[in-house]
Amino acid sequence: MFPFVLLTALLPLSQEEAELQPGVPLAVEITADDPVLAGWGPSRRFAYTPDFDGRVFAFVLCDAFDPYLRIEGEDGVLLAEEDDGLLDSTDLLFLEVKAGAPLTVVAGGSTPDDAGTLALHLHEAPETEATRAAAAGTTAVIQEIRRLATAGDRDAARDLAARTVDEFLAIEGAERSHLMAHSLGRVGYESAMLGDLPTGLRSWEHRLRHDARVLPAHHPALQSSRVNVANLTTDVQRSAELLRQVVAAFDATLEPDDERILMARSNLGTALNTLRDHEGARELYAAVLEASRERGPADFYLQTSLLNLGVALRDLGRVQEALALWEELLAIQSGTLPDDDLDLQMTRANIAGAMKDLGDFAGA
Repeated sequence: MFPFVLLTALLPLSQEEAELQPGVPLAVEITADDPVLAGWGPSRRFAYTPDFDGRVFAFVLCDAFDPYLRIEGEDGVLLAEEDDGLLDSTDLLFLEVKAGAPLTVVAGGSTPDDAGTLALHLHEAPETEATRAAAAGTTAVIQEIRRLATAGDRDAARDLAARTVDEFLAIEGAERSHLMAHSLGRVGYESAMLGDLPTGLRSWEHRLRHDARVLPAHHPALQSSRVNVANLTTDVQRSAELLRQVVAAFDATLEPDDERILMARSNLGTALNTLRDHEGARELYAAVLEASRERGPADFYLQTSLLNLGVALRDLGRVQEALALWEELLAIQSGTLPDDDLDLQMTRANIAGAMKDLGDFAGA
């Protein structure tokens, strides 16, 4: 269950139905005295009328029970509901809305016995004719970028991607538009694949701001944006900060041997090692190694953690331990890789260096 803190900035709630204020978390106390929604648990109802066309994101965070969330239109018509979110403690909805169309957000428990405090969030992502038109044309732009690159004119492909990013960022309303955030992420990916990392970074920084604004802190899409920015930025400290957030979110939501958390821990370890936090890197690499051992000797994360943990241990002066890990890696690689493979040669070089450090010049 993902922990959360009810901050003092939460809007206090009266017992009467309250109108939601977008962007302001609302502390809601669910009690046995609240009306029980048929088939679910006690719930509270909140009025909301958007003044824009676009999308709303609504979610609840609750550490006391598995919450239930739904959005109704006029006359109680069910528009969307969520009772089985990413975590037992979180439900998330997103819905296309029209200006002036009244909605009711219903938040509560999944069973009649549920009671406690939940935090209700609602965030707006307005769209305009300009953002919709730009988003509609994104696929065609990407197809042209790829055509240019395939034809060998990578400079023209990079230029087109960079111009498109500039144009998208300049569109009025782009900062809050979900469609523009999605489109910028798509074009930014193309830029990164073409080697234009600054343009890719600008695109994904925008996408990250959007996702951080409208999504729960542990949502997978937000982790993807954090990872992409961490991979594109040249600021190692910022990269480490983002990857710490990713690891924390994955720790709370994934099994220890899930590939996503293995990758996140490995990447964070590399960032920490670069920042000379060798002990922090060692702890992360050791966790990856422990989680990946049951995956078998051919597993990518097992082999990379043997390599990386050895590097961190060597940097900590624990050369004998590093040597043991690299010898284990060599035994695996020697049975699967050709003799001239670069990874195999790197492992041999690491072993030779460790032997020299230990005074075994003959063995090296």
